[in-house]
Amino acid sequence: MSVSEFETKKSVLTILKLDSKRLYERVVERRKEYMATFAVKRTREHFKEVFFSRYDSITFTDLKILSPELIGCLDNFYGFVEELKWYLMSTEDMPATVEDKTGRDIKELKNSYDTLVLYLEAELDVSSVKSAEVAS
Repeated sequence: MSVSEFETKKSVLTILKLDSKRLYERVVERRKEYMATFAVKRTREHFKEVFFSRYDSITFTDLKILSPELIGCLDNFYGFVEELKWYLMSTEDMPATVEDKTGRDIKELKNSYDTLVLYLEAELDVSSVKSAEVAS
């Protein structure tokens, strides 16, 4: 792999790391706010902003430079997020039930996110080392 290919991989990894971190933070840290809006106003419009992700615009070309293990972790994390979003966008459950289910789902999401971060960090470290070796 050339230096530019390593730099491309490093950029894709960095974008995925930042996107997953921001998405995770919005889903977890703003939970009380978005659940209160849902319960009081019975609107779902704000979920578009909460669940916004750049992962939807990642191409196969971008993904094919990643390890299969990382791709699996990405699919797992973003799959959990998508399931939660789908539930919130379509549920007819009462707010208390939604709150309980969301709490359980966020615990699973945390495990998935923690695993994803480990794999992203590992690939970023490997990419940095290989990039330095190629540059030498």
